[in-house]
Amino acid sequence: MNSFDLSAYAPAVQALLAEPRLAPLGPGRANRAARPLLEALDDRMFEPQAVRDRDLAAACRAALWLHHDFLDESHMISQGIETAEGSYWHALMHRREPDHSNKC
Repeated sequence: MNSFDLSAYAPAVQALLAEPRLAPLGPGRANRAARPLLEALDDRMFEPQAVRDRDLAAACRAALWLHHDFLDESHMISQGIETAEGSYWHALMHRREPDHSNKC
């Protein structure tokens, strides 16, 4: 099995993945230090590669927000993506929130 190669990602993503984080079983505590980096994310985060699939790029942004325990921000992005990937991240976000009655 290959190890995770952080250098394969654009610098903006590298900065957000540099610190290993384990996802808690619940909502976790938002990593406030990451907020400015997350807010700056746009399609340029994938440079030098061009974005060919805007929905997949949005799913990556939702995943990064969730990785840093910003559930509301991740939810806002993922619920607007009408693809399997968007549904996947939307479901993961709901799995982490304490509202177990929400069966979106």
